[in-house]
Amino acid sequence: MVSGYAPMQQVVVAASAPRAGIPAASRTQHTLLALVRAVRNIRDEHDVQCLAFLAGELGLLRQTPFCFSRAISRDSFAPESLILRDTYRMMLNRRLIGWEIGHLRVLVESSPDTPEHEWLHEGISWLAALVPQERHVLTQATIDLHDSGSNLLSSAADLPFRKSVARILDGAEGAAVAERRLSMVRRQLGIV
Repeated sequence: MVSGYAPMQQVVVAASAPRAGIPAASRTQHTLLALVRAVRNIRDEHDVQCLAFLAGELGLLRQTPFCFSRAISRDSFAPESLILRDTYRMMLNRRLIGWEIGHLRVLVESSPDTPEHEWLHEGISWLAALVPQERHVLTQATIDLHDSGSNLLSSAADLPFRKSVARILDGAEGAAVAERRLSMVRRQLGIV
């Protein structure tokens, strides 16, 4: 278990015209580039961690290069991959990814020899349909279900999933809409 990390910081990098592809990019870099291209509303590093965790847990990454531990933050556990964190920060520093209108974007052109479908399954579009807060709730619900011995996509996990989501949202504004959206995405991911 990982604990004692300082709050995640958002690094702002000015977006510019896409550059030519990155030569000899690692598998972690290709995976992060594919995720950022597929999900256009990534808000911060925590959202990147949640997205990559969910994509790996739900089988949406063809091969996940990230290993996650649980970072303790306030009253909850959040998945954290030190490999992903370092890849993310290195790619920001090298201007391979950057911030544009408040969302993370790829700043390099795709390499023609590495198509996106080699890294992601089509179901990633369901995670892209969620807003960052909903991805965070889905991440927490996935962890809760794992702790109770259930799989998020299992039909037997329907009631525990709804209870977990209701507990996490705890009557927040828009909770009913978020619960419906999360249930819809969960059902669709179970079909994919």
